[in-house]
Amino acid sequence: HILGPMVRVSTFPFRQLCIRQGCDIVFGPEIIDHQLMNANRKNNASLDTIDFVDKTKDTRLIFRTLRHRQEPVICQIGS
Repeated sequence: HILGPMVRVSTFPFRQLCIRQGCDIVFGPEIIDHQLMNANRKNNASLDTIDFVDKTKDTRLIFRTLRHRQEPVICQIGS
């Protein structure tokens, strides 16, 4: 089962819900290349995730994924 890409819906909590419901592969949100290049990678110990946050606005989350367990996610990068 594959969860296809959906605008404004492919968030981390939704992807995790779909995986628990039986999806084998999920699509993450499309990330614009310069957003990812201008992001800091941070370990989020409270959620056990890896977060990519905007360098200028530390509270703006660009992408989140699991830290220790494999998440079958396809990361879409646009330009």
